[in-house]
Order: sequence, then C-alpha cells, then structure tokens
Amino acid sequence: MNLIDDCMNSIEVNRLTTDQKLKFLQLSMHYVIPKLRSSVVKNEEQDMPLWLEDAEIEIISRDKETDDWKSEFVPIPKRAEA
Repeated sequence: MNLIDDCMNSIEVNRLTTDQKLKFLQLSMHYVIPKLRSSVVKNEEQDMPLWLEDAEIEIISRDKETDDWKSEFVPIPKRAEA
C-alpha cells in the first residue's frame, strides 16, 4: 500500500465532527467524481424568419440613358452551407 491509502485507512470517520466530515467530503469528491466536460452541438440548419423565405428586395435605380426611374425585384440570397 502507498502512503495515501494508509492515510485514508487511518481516518476514523466516527470521530470527526460534522464540519470535518463535510470538509473531508468536499476535498475527496474532486478525486472521485469525474470532471464535467463542455460540448458544443453544432446546429446544421440555421433558422430564418418565415417572412424571409420568399422575400424579395426592390432595387430602384435611375436609367442613365433616359433619366427615368426603374424598379427591379431581386430574391434575398440564401446563406451558403458551411
């Protein structure tokens, strides 16, 4: 047996006060319970507002030759897949 095992076996839990028992548990839990690991879940689909699905942008510009206004509707481009 090693030093830590001997030390742990020599502790008489019945003689410890409540505060000592709590401290003992607090310190020993770090070695017994595995640490939590964070994980990132990548969402493959990006939600878009419903009003953007079929939306169009109106581009208003002036024709240089006739000096008249012209209107053009262009669909909103979809985001590229990553």
